[in-house]
Amino acid sequence: KGDKNLMKTKKILFSEPDIAHQLLDTLSDVISKYIIYQIEQGAQVVQLFDSWAHHLSPEQYEKFSLPYTAQVVTTVKAWLNETGRSVPLIFFANGCGGKLELIGHALRGKVDVVQVDWSVNIADARERLGSEFVIQGNVDPLTLLGSETVIRDTVTKCCEDAGRRHILNLGHGVVQGTPESAVDVFCQTARNLKYAQVLD
Repeated sequence: KGDKNLMKTKKILFSEPDIAHQLLDTLSDVISKYIIYQIEQGAQVVQLFDSWAHHLSPEQYEKFSLPYTAQVVTTVKAWLNETGRSVPLIFFANGCGGKLELIGHALRGKVDVVQVDWSVNIADARERLGSEFVIQGNVDPLTLLGSETVIRDTVTKCCEDAGRRHILNLGHGVVQGTPESAVDVFCQTARNLKYAQVLD
């Protein structure tokens, strides 16, 4: 059974940090190689997820997570440059609201897109990250349990607030039990939007 407080993991972080850093370094190397393998097999875009970021304070995140994310994307970007490939890298940290400045500073020039989860105001995320990054997100997945009007209005507002250099997406995955018809409304609304009109 999983531990929602991650007690065993955090005990290692705080009582044996050298072991934690050795493990994280090894994992970073393995993840880098796996991403490169995926691209070699035909992946046209790669998204790197930090699904546990919300379990760490900004200080802990800066120490135990972000350096290893930077290590992975730096390795992959170097390989892309060496092989003359162009594959966009997307980064998503779950619960990134209190960490956006850290992410922007550490990953500027290393990732092409930053995905933000639905708990972050996307206009605020745009201001804090700056115009260099493409922003992806961030409609609350449970909005898809609402009416068609709610879904359409939420999608439109998300695009208006995000401004240019934005990829519309949910702020996290589609929740099990979401009606397929609601996903269709989301997709059709996105297809029918014209950014020139939305951003006027």
